[in-house]
Amino acid sequence: MGELASALGKQSDARQYAEQERAGLASFQKVLFSPVSHLYRDGVGTEHNSVHANLFPLAFGLVPAHERMYVAQWLVHRGMAASVYAAQYFLEGLFENGEDAAALHLITADGDRSWKHMVESGTTITWEAWDQKYKPNIQTKPGLEPCMGCGSG
Repeated sequence: MGELASALGKQSDARQYAEQERAGLASFQKVLFSPVSHLYRDGVGTEHNSVHANLFPLAFGLVPAHERMYVAQWLVHRGMAASVYAAQYFLEGLFENGEDAAALHLITADGDRSWKHMVESGTTITWEAWDQKYKPNIQTKPGLEPCMGCGSG
């Protein structure tokens, strides 16, 4: 919003939006980032650190520069524990923070949490889940294989 306001010549609005951004980011860091674990908590009142709570801040550039390598390496160590929908952001965070080789490995990995597995399983589109066993509510029609990416589940 600040960039839009600035482009429109509304400098007062641009400054206000910039201040709101600074305050929001400071609050986000204070409440969710743990200086002990160097990771983001799942929420207020917990010390649990999930893949999702860390991949989004990394992908969206919210992790302080001096902590990015730690968060990226922690995510690599956890592997593709993210959902298919979050995987794009997971991989972007890795690619943008020096973990290119690890990101490529995750895309082509053996096992059931990779696009390689989907292709080898016969899909022509990205499924809603890494494998049919992770999406048990898929509705099938007699004689047809389930379509995990077509909204049938």
